[in-house]
Amino acid sequence: MKILKLVSVATISALTFGCGSGSSDSKGSTSELDGTWVTACRPDWDRNSNKSTIEFGSGQFTVTAHGYPFDDYCVTETEACTISRPFATGAAVTTPAGAKEITESPVTKVTLTVKTDGFVSAYNGMQGDPATCGGGFVKNVAKEVNAAACGVEYADAFDTANRYSIYKIDGTKLFIGFDCGEAGTATDCTSAAKRPTTLSTKFIFTKI
Repeated sequence: MKILKLVSVATISALTFGCGSGSSDSKGSTSELDGTWVTACRPDWDRNSNKSTIEFGSGQFTVTAHGYPFDDYCVTETEACTISRPFATGAAVTTPAGAKEITESPVTKVTLTVKTDGFVSAYNGMQGDPATCGGGFVKNVAKEVNAAACGVEYADAFDTANRYSIYKIDGTKLFIGFDCGEAGTATDCTSAAKRPTTLSTKFIFTKI
């Protein structure tokens, strides 16, 4: 079974902002990103449509991919995969104009919520360790999983180091740093000097 492809957080840039070099930390300070942001329904080339949600608050953020297989209008959700990680914001960057720094700490949790009886049966019938992905699912109950064992197609779900990206807010719209480049490239998000220099036009979030 193909697990959801989450929008990369550093790609989706663990965004958050503050004035000047303002930041948000795990001690409960706030940022202009605090709240919930969503994308529109995105039909995939193989008809595995999805929507993404980012929630920011108290120095933590979660990114959730909501899956709608063979559903071009995202009506019936079958599964939702969520990653959680701390973040901190930084100063404005030179390029692109109006964007700011965001730094994501390592992933702290990956959960999978199965939403239909058919998908519960399918996941519980998979081979593997029930403590990872191969069993123990209950409908509409989030289960913490091992991303690698569960086949999550989302590189950031395995992050054990910081990721460095950018974001920009324009009214009620949130734009995130374009995908991190290949390892060893100038924009691979592995250091503050290697942040993306462009914003994604594919994943645009609206505040709700």
